[in-house]
Amino acid sequence: MAKQQKVNRFVSPSFFLQAVGLLFLGAHLHQKTAEFLARAVRAPGSVVQLATNHSSDGADTYAPVVEFEHQGRKYTFKDSISSSPPSYRRGDAVGVLYALIVRADARIDRGADKA
Repeated sequence: MAKQQKVNRFVSPSFFLQAVGLLFLGAHLHQKTAEFLARAVRAPGSVVQLATNHSSDGADTYAPVVEFEHQGRKYTFKDSISSSPPSYRRGDAVGVLYALIVRADARIDRGADKA
């Protein structure tokens, strides 16, 4: 019992610090997303290929590679979300959100009700 109490003195504060850290991380990510959405521009895009993300456990996932156009110039990006089975197929039309200043910052527009 005394040994358990000694362990609890270290484990409980550790869990608390981890929870606080996750809270700050969540707030930071929310702020960055809100800033991106405030300046993002919408454009039509299409899935041009699926990029395979290999994992150490052998469960590959697939991320859509999307192409869109801005002022006559084509841009391509790999979406940050991958899945297995793939959520998209080559040739699928998708909405794109991108920052005018930093075109490398582009995402598939999944809307407020989607992940």
